[in-house]
Amino acid sequence: MPVTPLRPSLSPPHRLVVALLMALPGLQTSPNAQSAPPLAEDQEAHSEIESQSQAPTIPSPFWANHFSIFQGPSLTQPSAYQPDILGEPDPSRPIAFRNFTTLGWQSNSGPGIAATFAWAAQAGDRAGLVLKDPALRFYHSQLSPFDGIEWYSDIRFHFAAGPESQMQAKTLGVQNFNSFTLQFHSIPVWGGLWLSARWNHYRAPSNAPIWEFYIAPNINWGVSDDFTLSVSLEENAGIWSDFTQGESYGSSDPWYIETALTWRLSPRIELMPLFNLSLTRQTRLQSIALGLGLSWNLL
Repeated sequence: MPVTPLRPSLSPPHRLVVALLMALPGLQTSPNAQSAPPLAEDQEAHSEIESQSQAPTIPSPFWANHFSIFQGPSLTQPSAYQPDILGEPDPSRPIAFRNFTTLGWQSNSGPGIAATFAWAAQAGDRAGLVLKDPALRFYHSQLSPFDGIEWYSDIRFHFAAGPESQMQAKTLGVQNFNSFTLQFHSIPVWGGLWLSARWNHYRAPSNAPIWEFYIAPNINWGVSDDFTLSVSLEENAGIWSDFTQGESYGSSDPWYIETALTWRLSPRIELMPLFNLSLTRQTRLQSIALGLGLSWNLL
């Protein structure tokens, strides 16, 4: 259970941040590409893991959640595409509504299992519905032995079913995700750290990364029982293999900052407007990307 009653109640189990982390589009296929920072997880980058380091308080150990996120355009120059780090429309990243429906089971002591089915409705030249890779994860939401510290961890398997993964000759992704939360007893503020590492397997040479890494320290303020303000500093990195030269090399995106306001409309529904901005020397107002998340606890 949360250590301080000043922190708003959270929805099981770490659903919001995990969903956002799953929503991360990931690194570009080439480390030289001028990619824009992905809209957070919060990843599957502030939403499915926004939540409970404790077991469900409902009688049934089964739970279900639907999470949708709108990955939108530039704040000042809206178009059918998300902005790159310079604020220009990125033709490889159309604006989209990404959807994740998760069914899970969790024991009273913290371990659980969940399956996520994903799809997107996107604009641009590739407008239409697009299937995304489903995922199966095994998790534990009560790993911390210390009072005031929450530790969630999972191992998840991403199965290459979507057209993007098929084009990359991807067969499987194996990911470890961890969320640490530090509670403060006297004030409605808590800090966090999200860490992720993912290994991808390909059936043929591919220009997609073999390894993907993600780190995001964050700070959260419980403004009231219904509103939580979150600010995170996030970074993506990857390792590619040059199959022609037999060598490997790494690359990373610029750090970016994301601000999100979680609004609890009801015990089951949360709305989360957000925006992010790349932290580069070329940072411009038009580089700010808009987003909107919706989390609905079905069970």
